[in-house]
Amino acid sequence: ETSVRDVPLPQWVIDEMPKEGRLVDYTPDEITKWFGKVVKDLDVPHFRFHDLRKHAVSLMATQGVSMASIKDIGGWSNMQTPQQIYIKSLADAHKREMKKYVSYVDRISTKL
Repeated sequence: ETSVRDVPLPQWVIDEMPKEGRLVDYTPDEITKWFGKVVKDLDVPHFRFHDLRKHAVSLMATQGVSMASIKDIGGWSNMQTPQQIYIKSLADAHKREMKKYVSYVDRISTKL
């Protein structure tokens, strides 16, 4: 019961889902292994299935969804957890942007 979530989805995703029965018939470990294989096969940088939850928090927050709604959608018992995830992802994004800036400055400085 504590793991049940009502997650809003776009209609195009809902249209692709089975109309009856279970959505998936896999254990959490099987989903994790499958996801790892898909990420590897797609040749994208490694990330975990659970990281999608953190990414969703960041996307919802940047789109103006309230932390109270994010907390409920994510199933957290307090507001601090999604807030900490969002703040950390902002800090990580800031670091990536600063690396881009430094890289750019390094490139143009060699042309001076």
